[in-house]
Amino acid sequence: MQIDSYRFNELGYFSKLLSDYTQNQFPDTLKVPFPYGWEGLDKRLNTDYSLLIDRNTLSNTILNQYENIVISDEVRNNILSFQDNNTYCITTAHQLAYLGGPLYYVIKIANTIALARALQTKYPDKKFVPVYWMGSEDHDFEEVNHIFLFGNKYTWNAEQSGPVGRFSLYNIQEAIQQVLDKLGDNNPSDIQSLIKKAYAHNTVEKASRELVNGLFGKYGLVIVNGDDVLLKTPMTEIIRKEILNQGSFPLLTERSELLKKEGYHAQANGRAINLFYLSNTSRIKIEPIGNQKYKIGDTIWNLEDLLVEVEQYPERFSPNVVLRPLFQQAVLPSVGFIGGGSEVAYWMQLTEIFKYYQICYPVVMPRTSMMWVNYNNYQKFQKLALPISSIFQDKEQLKKEYLLDKIDVQHDLEGEKMIVQELMDKVRDKAVQIDSTLGPSVGAEAQKIQSILSQIEGKMLRSIKHKNETTLRQIDNLYQTYFPNHSLQERHDNFLNFYSTYGQKFIDTLISHLHVIDQEFVVITEDEKLSIE
Repeated sequence: MQIDSYRFNELGYFSKLLSDYTQNQFPDTLKVPFPYGWEGLDKRLNTDYSLLIDRNTLSNTILNQYENIVISDEVRNNILSFQDNNTYCITTAHQLAYLGGPLYYVIKIANTIALARALQTKYPDKKFVPVYWMGSEDHDFEEVNHIFLFGNKYTWNAEQSGPVGRFSLYNIQEAIQQVLDKLGDNNPSDIQSLIKKAYAHNTVEKASRELVNGLFGKYGLVIVNGDDVLLKTPMTEIIRKEILNQGSFPLLTERSELLKKEGYHAQANGRAINLFYLSNTSRIKIEPIGNQKYKIGDTIWNLEDLLVEVEQYPERFSPNVVLRPLFQQAVLPSVGFIGGGSEVAYWMQLTEIFKYYQICYPVVMPRTSMMWVNYNNYQKFQKLALPISSIFQDKEQLKKEYLLDKIDVQHDLEGEKMIVQELMDKVRDKAVQIDSTLGPSVGAEAQKIQSILSQIEGKMLRSIKHKNETTLRQIDNLYQTYFPNHSLQERHDNFLNFYSTYGQKFIDTLISHLHVIDQEFVVITEDEKLSIE
């Protein structure tokens, strides 16, 4: 197996913010509480960490969330370790995507486990737990209700609304069976049984927990659902303060403008109140409308009644993208957060909000981005004599360069064009000596000749392409594999595309070979065929 690493700024695919942040080239005006990398983690670990929740309550709450799910000794011990003040965690977060959604879902979790292990080795006197925080309150179902498997899209259509984690699975079996039929029998036996076991539960939250626990439980991954009254209760004062003072939005706006001024993109757009009102079937914005009145859907609340609701039912208040990270950090002893590029971007907008609410900011780390080249495609690259890194070039440019490298005859007419231009310049000079008005006319004729030469050049290239049609189609197919629908493979293909071939070895490989901080974009190449065993 071959592992090749690239920096984000080498590929021209990732944002300036991500490239500059990982190279510690952020301007001083955008300084974050703890710098990116090992230095930041060391400083974070040597800074006091206070939680808004009692550690025993945290541990017991997480353990209770695993009701009716069998967990490994590693998971149980990690959950119990939260009772100890010397226990910290590395956290990632994601929406509850159907069957795991795109591949980067499992990449983020693998990164989290790998970094927790690395920290455990580096700081043996402390305990580090990998945590997946479930985005169970998110209500954008259409964003997470489908997967791409072997080039086909599989969708679970559910006529439900509200927080996706609370969705019932009463009508999911037909959609699951379509996926199982596509997988067939030629795949690791454990994955079909795990999928059936997961989606036999009655909610998306339970199914997602079972699936992720089945894939990562043996590594000690702890799964936390923030949609829990015992985790929301410590947030009561933050919820009250957000409703009363609406302090997060101006701080977000100020920081966003600063990012834009420095040439970066502001990812998140907040609101006056960055909370939703939550029920089993809805997640509705809370909008101030003046005179201590608030609009929630079609209902108008006065301030006094809304604050009573907060005190009695804090679980009915859900943070949006601006406050969700604070809710997470307030109840977890998380020294590091691993997220995708867009997540890193919006965390960069939140530094002053963390200070305002006096919540501990973590070291924010972009997940490793990955491309997996299987053995069959590795052989195709070899046959084409193309380095795998060439796939990052513009496709048409790569095809052109490939053809030029493979033919003996010089196909372009650049030399001839220069000769013609020099000749026409001499003709123009002579013509101007006779009549100065002839210059533009000669120039126009020269341009026509150049245009004719370009047309001839195009015909020559098309002829070359026709003779190499099969080869060019192979290059097209490689691009479709690694940039399906003009997106990275990891943002499109479901993990089952790989697990069905490699089994648990695929997960083991991700954890062993993907390391945040040390790596940014990784190409894993199967240069010899792997077996499932």
